[in-house]
Amino acid sequence: LLNRTIPLNETKGNRQKRQLNEKKQLELYIRQRKITNKIGNTFLEELKQLHQKENETPEVEVNILDEIKKNNDSLNKKSQGLANQLENHKKQMKTIQNYQQTEMTDKKDWEIDILNKKVKMHKIAADGNCLYSAIEYCLHIKNLRQMLINFIKQDEDSQMLIQQIHSDLNQYLTELESEWGDELEISLISKMLKVKISVVNAFMNDIVYGEEYEKKCKIVYCKYQVAGGAHYNAAE
Repeated sequence: LLNRTIPLNETKGNRQKRQLNEKKQLELYIRQRKITNKIGNTFLEELKQLHQKENETPEVEVNILDEIKKNNDSLNKKSQGLANQLENHKKQMKTIQNYQQTEMTDKKDWEIDILNKKVKMHKIAADGNCLYSAIEYCLHIKNLRQMLINFIKQDEDSQMLIQQIHSDLNQYLTELESEWGDELEISLISKMLKVKISVVNAFMNDIVYGEEYEKKCKIVYCKYQVAGGAHYNAAE
């Protein structure tokens, strides 16, 4: 019924289109094939409801399949065919999950191996404050995030730089209170503290902010070490 091929890097938009197409296929099948067997009708309805849930995880899908099989031991042939389709999808999703987990583990190990050859790292918590915490550790300071907010409010040059990227300065300052930091914030911190900040990574040469300053700070950019993506550790 449903010839499902799940791309390894499926975007949210493509996933929604695929799920809508599957829903239409299923509804057309139900209209064309009138299954009078009560158990068969129950199974089809439950399967239809399953494919309408856009945000279900493969694990939930597997659990629903198991529950349907428990409650319908005497599935007729047509219903059993649908069950087999879902069973095949379960196996396919399991294969994809195993591949993705293995790939991510390989990338993490590869990245950490290269970084360890370049610098001795001090691990920083992945709590949304990692950039600020890494620089605080390096420079032995505290409250860096608030220091940066106060500095921007008083420095017109920094405000002009920010407004080239973010049209609403006040909104940026509000977001700065809780959002994680990245390149823009590193450059602003470098200017504020008059410190040369070197960002070590596994993929290219160090990226340096504030070349003109004598005081130095080194942090480490990690792409694959945490589930959320980019992360910063401190360098010893």
